[in-house]
Amino acid sequence: MLNWWKRVRNIRFVVNLQPDSVGLPLAYVSEVPESNSLVGVRAWYTALYSLIGVIGMGLLLAALLYRGLADPPRPNWIDMRIFPTGTVMRPFTLETGAAGIELTCGSASPLTFQVRRDGYFSASDGEPAWQGFLHTTRERNLLVLYSDEAGQLTFRINHEVAWQGTIVERACTYRSMSGR
Repeated sequence: MLNWWKRVRNIRFVVNLQPDSVGLPLAYVSEVPESNSLVGVRAWYTALYSLIGVIGMGLLLAALLYRGLADPPRPNWIDMRIFPTGTVMRPFTLETGAAGIELTCGSASPLTFQVRRDGYFSASDGEPAWQGFLHTTRERNLLVLYSDEAGQLTFRINHEVAWQGTIVERACTYRSMSGR
């Protein structure tokens, strides 16, 4: 019975456009010969389903990344457009679109984090020390200053890590720096 199904599956309807002796095109049923392929049908289906699975996993991963799967943590998040000055306790996250952030922890000199729109940034405790940074844009840059519980400080420009350091004090005051 299985052989009968294989034969039926391989039957094709063929139209021969060469006219017969009367001048009408011929139509007949032809049996397609068995394939001599080295790769079987099961292997093709396995490859097809594997491809569908890989594409599906890629779309799922893209959706999860879009929803923030790889975003850094944001404890005690403060939007500096709403609160341009204030005091924070570790851990904290300061976020602004301004030209910079000034952070003063205890009696130490203030740390300034500044960005210029020509591709340079500065993270210093005195005069600005400008360094080139590929991820700055000529339009608005998103600046994020993050401190974890241990005092590890991370400065990000447009979601890319630009500078890392440590702070000793638990409480710090911050101030948004206006653009030039």
